[in-house]
Amino acid sequence: MKQFSVKKLLLLALVCAMALILCGCKGGSGNTFPTSEPTQKAALDAVPTVLPTDEPEVDEGPAFVPAQVSQYAGASPVPLDPVDMPTPTPRPELTFTYVDMKAENLGIQFQMPGSFTRDDSVSGQITFTDPNTLDNVNATVTIKLASVSSEHKLEDLKEDIKNELALLGQYNYTDWSTTDATARRLMGKDGYYADYRGVMVDGTIVRGRVQMALMDNNLLLTMEYRAPGWFNSSYKNVFDNLRSTLEAYSAE
Repeated sequence: MKQFSVKKLLLLALVCAMALILCGCKGGSGNTFPTSEPTQKAALDAVPTVLPTDEPEVDEGPAFVPAQVSQYAGASPVPLDPVDMPTPTPRPELTFTYVDMKAENLGIQFQMPGSFTRDDSVSGQITFTDPNTLDNVNATVTIKLASVSSEHKLEDLKEDIKNELALLGQYNYTDWSTTDATARRLMGKDGYYADYRGVMVDGTIVRGRVQMALMDNNLLLTMEYRAPGWFNSSYKNVFDNLRSTLEAYSAE
């Protein structure tokens, strides 16, 4: 009976030892699992997009102020070229040969490029157009003479220019900005001018100027030019030459 008990105890001890070994192996493999959920990496900050520079500013005067765009101007602006596009090659200055011209119906004479076409079909108005298309734009220069009431004063020209700019930017633009009116004389008379910049629905950039002055006999003289943005300085020279040579018509 004692002998059987000793054998039984030895067998029991052996079984217990094997059980301990197996438990130790299982415990070691369990330590490889994480005790908590891994932390998610924070999202990368978005890199701000820098729009490329378009046509250079070329004129003195106040800064452009974004204007309200008409409901007809388009739903959304057209994106510019990607920021990694190469810098555009500067456009060369255009040269023109000026000739003397007369406008008997407006009582003025002046110089304009001889290559420009002339349109006198609208009463009280002359429009000159460059037949050369640059950046999808044919530059134009317009001279208008209209009667105003005797109550029309110099300060009223600021509102006149504002209205004219609003009319010019009413259609076909997704972006339209203008400068404030700045004093400048025209044909020896006091007046004002303002510049504009617009982006058309196809992405074409145009720039221009509106200038007005009150003449004798309650007449309002208006001059405007519109040009492709990248050639603005060349056509501004045409406009400046017109302004400097503009004078009363002489029949001699």
